[in-house]
Amino acid sequence: FMSSPMVSIVWVNYNSMRVMNGGLRSLKSILELDYPEYEIVVVDNNSVDGSFDRIKEFTGSLDEASRSKVKLLRLTVNKGYAGGVTEGFRVRDRGSRYVIAMNNDVVVVPETLKTLVEIVELGERVGAVNCVLLNYERLA
Repeated sequence: FMSSPMVSIVWVNYNSMRVMNGGLRSLKSILELDYPEYEIVVVDNNSVDGSFDRIKEFTGSLDEASRSKVKLLRLTVNKGYAGGVTEGFRVRDRGSRYVIAMNNDVVVVPETLKTLVEIVELGERVGAVNCVLLNYERLA
């Protein structure tokens, strides 16, 4: 498996301050993916609890290589999860071959994206892929 097509990960936030540790853990896990070509499109659905500012602070503290992978999009109205994903899709890197819609509480292991891309690239009739969902607390 040689190809590493660009992937856009759309990560939607809305008023998540009360679970911010989990949200930041999610973003950190995405930034640790063992895959060369991806971006994270963080879409905030007009949060009013300070969570967007906290995410902005977190991304601002990243090193340049990690920070360059993140796009922040703040909506002026709450468009819901599907609307947030749609807005993220609109601003994604146009070179992306794949788009992943991800909840802001998902923590991934480093090989996740590499494995998903391999499956879809090697499968002749694969139209979509999904991960196995596990209880993170049980793994920790």
